[in-house]
Amino acid sequence: MSHSNTFTGVSRSYVDNVESLSNSYFFSRIVFLRALGFVYCAAFLIAFFQNRGLIGDNGISPAKDKLDEAERRGIDARKRLEEWRMRFNKREHIGLRMVRNLAGNKFADPLQEWWTNRDRSDRPLPTLLWLAKDRNRLNNWLDAIALSGLGMASLLALRGTANVPMIFALWICQCSLMSVGRPFYGYGWETQLAELTFHSIFLVPFISLVRIPVRTPVPAIVVWSIKWHLFRIMMGAGLIKLRSGDPKWRNLTAMDYFYETQPVPNIFTKALHRLPKAWHKFEVLSNHLVELIAPWLLILPFLPRKWKMTGAIIQIVFQIILITSGNLSFLNWLTIVPSLICLDDMFYAKYFSQNDVQIVSKALVTNHAMMKLSLGFLSRSIVSLAFGVLVAKLSIPVVKNLLSKNQIMNASFDPLRLINTYGAFGTVSEERIELVIESAHSYAGPWKVRTNCTSDECH
Repeated sequence: MSHSNTFTGVSRSYVDNVESLSNSYFFSRIVFLRALGFVYCAAFLIAFFQNRGLIGDNGISPAKDKLDEAERRGIDARKRLEEWRMRFNKREHIGLRMVRNLAGNKFADPLQEWWTNRDRSDRPLPTLLWLAKDRNRLNNWLDAIALSGLGMASLLALRGTANVPMIFALWICQCSLMSVGRPFYGYGWETQLAELTFHSIFLVPFISLVRIPVRTPVPAIVVWSIKWHLFRIMMGAGLIKLRSGDPKWRNLTAMDYFYETQPVPNIFTKALHRLPKAWHKFEVLSNHLVELIAPWLLILPFLPRKWKMTGAIIQIVFQIILITSGNLSFLNWLTIVPSLICLDDMFYAKYFSQNDVQIVSKALVTNHAMMKLSLGFLSRSIVSLAFGVLVAKLSIPVVKNLLSKNQIMNASFDPLRLINTYGAFGTVSEERIELVIESAHSYAGPWKVRTNCTSDECH
């Protein structure tokens, strides 16, 4: 009997601890960081194998050309700035002057040069490639950036822990390639990954790499900012479909063509395409509900917890369905990542040990008592508040774009592309256009189409 009472007592204690986790995100952070690391592993592994051919020294669109073009613009901009200063006798910008006073010209001058070297959209290029002495030999730099990012991403995926320098380094690596990638890094998921990483900087401890950093709870503002990030992704995708002028999204016939004309079909696509038209109409209607209605469950205040959890699960299930229907799934895996932080520790507790639950439960009590006394808590609160204000300010043009009849899909409104607007598949093609490759042993022929060939024919 005593053993039974003891067991019951432990069980009740465990249940009580689990129920106290509805407003904490220690476990959520671990799952989120592992998922982010997984996505980054794919991104940097692809970059390592493709960068030389795409943006390398002899690539299709060399990074050197982008750097040279930005430098020419920077030289003209600095010349105009100097003329303006001399004409109006204006003093140096206060931020640059502070850097110059603290660190000297050695750091201030490169900072000014980096900020004024801009692309055609008047955005600076935050890339490590500016450090290269010889721009004609950037291949090794591209490899080093990809491998460095891959190493950090692997650690992130394996341990589910990170600190500010580590996440900031990942952001720099991603921006370093994105800034010079031209068309190959110009898709919406590149800025989406960079923005999500920017949010993550404020999610993790400053230095600690402890698995459950009990003294560094996840700030509520950062959880909200990531929910807002996911809301903008889904709402942007939903609104662009209704505003694109493609009648197929309004008359519910888009999925009649989508599977056949999507960029990269997979082995399930043909079977999905052959489903009844009534089912395809249901798919389009479900898509509108998931992208236009369900996102509100993520951000509306005072909703019951079950509704909030349901909103996150809907997004995860939706992305998994998209992954099974085609190979354009990097975007879908990436969109799952912010959905994971929308689920609280109470949801994840069953996947962690009782000891972990006890640790987090005690941390919640201890942290609550220390909040008014700890300088660390105060500092982190100030930083989180400043981050929230920044996100709110940078979101103003994004919201205006979402409300505009002339909505832009996948665009940035701030120089560093920190907060962006997104959208996908505004229109669906009705015909599939493919590149047909033919080959011959002699120019005179015969020419053969190289599809569905046997291994002998392919050689």
